[in-house]
Amino acid sequence: MKKFLILDDDGVPIDAQADTLRRSCRVVAHTPQGLALPVHLTAFDIEAFSFEAFAANGVTCPPVVARSVRKRQAEFFHGRLMARSALEASGLPVVEIPTGASRQPVWPAGVVGSISHTHRFAAAVALPAGTCAGVGIDMEHVAGPDACAALSATAMNEQERRYLQSLESTLPLGILLTAVFSAKESLFKAAFGAVGRYFDFSAAQASILDPERGLIQLRLTETLCESFVEDQACDVGFGFIDPDTVLTYFAW
Repeated sequence: MKKFLILDDDGVPIDAQADTLRRSCRVVAHTPQGLALPVHLTAFDIEAFSFEAFAANGVTCPPVVARSVRKRQAEFFHGRLMARSALEASGLPVVEIPTGASRQPVWPAGVVGSISHTHRFAAAVALPAGTCAGVGIDMEHVAGPDACAALSATAMNEQERRYLQSLESTLPLGILLTAVFSAKESLFKAAFGAVGRYFDFSAAQASILDPERGLIQLRLTETLCESFVEDQACDVGFGFIDPDTVLTYFAW
């Protein structure tokens, strides 16, 4: 099972469970194609979050987020804070990242990026556009029994369910289901700019899951656009921030 090395700003390894993670740190995630993605990461406590953090840190809060619950505000704030950190570290202009009509982050011209959050972690990656055409990252906490049933029913087809059940000797089914679900989310985020529309989980099917290599291969079941065609293999990387948190990543 691949576990990420988490580094502080000085390049010193730190523990994801430690309080030292409550500030920007980074994970270098190497895609199956060999591209190094500097993922900027932080942990946060929803109960400790204050709405005043937006003004105090110069982060714009959209009206729809301002009207939402604290959990949504904390996730949005820390995601945008990590986006700022990722832009700065890549030598890119540090600008606000507005939200598009489909609730996607709208990155400035010349930048490709992605943001993800759970109720405990927020992460972002930002790269010059020439580095790749698109990038997507996703974090998920490992699903419990009830969530596993929902993921199996809504995000997997029968062939995928049988395949993942055959791998239960390598990893628990909850981890397998969570990793594949997350991989599909990363693919969606990376491809959305080219596809230009929502597409369902059924558009991609897991054909390979290799925990040692940190690889999930998704094969497209339909043509989405010129860059993503039926039967195309999309290799998604995955690993663990901590034993209960999966990070997946895809760039093309």
